[in-house]
Amino acid sequence: MDEDGWVASDATKYKFHDQRPNWISLAAVAVAVDDIEEFNEEYFDIIKKKSEKYGIQTQHPIIKDEDITRWVTDWERSKARREIVTELFAIDTLREIQFVETSLSPQWVTIFEENEDNKKRVNSQKFMNNYLEKYYNVVAIWEYLRKKKTRPEHLPFQQWPIHKNVMTDDFGGQISETWLDVGDLADQIEVIPQGDKTYPLLSLADLTMDMVKQQVENWDVQEIYELLKEITPEESAWVDSKAISHGDDLQKMVPHTTDSIRSIQHYPSPTVYLDSGNRFKSKKVKSLDFFDDACKYAQENGGCVKFFNESHDRDFMSSSDILVALDESKLSNLRDYEEMNDKKSVTVLTQKEASERFTEELSI
Repeated sequence: MDEDGWVASDATKYKFHDQRPNWISLAAVAVAVDDIEEFNEEYFDIIKKKSEKYGIQTQHPIIKDEDITRWVTDWERSKARREIVTELFAIDTLREIQFVETSLSPQWVTIFEENEDNKKRVNSQKFMNNYLEKYYNVVAIWEYLRKKKTRPEHLPFQQWPIHKNVMTDDFGGQISETWLDVGDLADQIEVIPQGDKTYPLLSLADLTMDMVKQQVENWDVQEIYELLKEITPEESAWVDSKAISHGDDLQKMVPHTTDSIRSIQHYPSPTVYLDSGNRFKSKKVKSLDFFDDACKYAQENGGCVKFFNESHDRDFMSSSDILVALDESKLSNLRDYEEMNDKKSVTVLTQKEASERFTEELSI
């Protein structure tokens, strides 16, 4: 098992608008590195310098495209997006960039075929909008993992390994063959709520997809491939792209059962649960320095940050987790998860207590 090499993914939706009204394209990228720790160090160095150059103000040097949109001047924004991604692509430990895209012509798609009671046909655009979009980030990982030793002859396999440690942002939807294949092929799967604000490799995947949406004039898999190829040093990473729109590959992306993907099984610990109660909306919490500190704490400890959903999360808690009561009127109720559990006894903290703990333990 390769412990150092990881692959991470992100996905986006592109609307064709006037070209093809109501039509969409789904696209995703998987980015693989040979050494995750080395990549993280270089990422932090690059982002710190670029944040200073462009005035990007974040509590910690992990950024999303929305940070570029918020802080960079209108006339520098396009340049900044491309410059940041280009420099991150030049990190020596980066090994592969896998891009996938799906846009379907009008057709019927049969879903939930395993059960006759649930089986139904939906049009292709409804299938993409209501079903495939929810888990399309997995498709790029799937395409990357299943290639096994398929590489151009001038790239020896031992120098271009397939990394089977998978990291992706949180996602949902129903089970398809694509997801089952990823589970069979991967050594380790980590699903990270708020992942692109927590881990550098997921941040790069997010930045890449948004840069592609902003930079490509004609949305086409070949043109996107050419852009990614142009900004990637040949000696560093291999760039590949594939359109998936028909045949067996398409069928494997279709959910065959109404059973939901249980991504919660793959959340890493420690999980920092944020209970906003009636006091905060999640959007407000994400704008606060406290949220950035929580994400940085999770990153340094190999965990994740999640907004607390009592009915979904209570069975998956562990003793290494933290439950933060942002609304202290709920503190007494939340204490039950600390005082009345054994193996699942989480540490319950107020926002002030959590801030103090994060500040004490963060390296930067």
